[in-house]
Amino acid sequence: TLELAGQAEGSVERVGAEAVVDEALKRRGHHLDTRSEVTSLEELLQDLRMPVQVGAPLLGWQTAIGEAVYGAQHGNGCLLAPPPPPTFRSWLELLRRARALVVG
Repeated sequence: TLELAGQAEGSVERVGAEAVVDEALKRRGHHLDTRSEVTSLEELLQDLRMPVQVGAPLLGWQTAIGEAVYGAQHGNGCLLAPPPPPTFRSWLELLRRARALVVG
């Protein structure tokens, strides 16, 4: 997981990591900008030989954090327009941010 998230912005390695994820998604009819749901995230994790059981908690945390950030940025207006749903691209970004916090 950290290898997918540990690449510098714009680096060849980062492009390669995203390509690996994108190819796995395409095999299942998705792409990086597809809305991630528990089943599709678990399928991706399985394809990447990662622990499938973390799919639901990861997506739950991503959704909760996204809603909190969206609410903080938009105030009361967020009740009228919900935050955008999490995508596989935003899931990778979540991993990158988590890695930065853990590794420094």
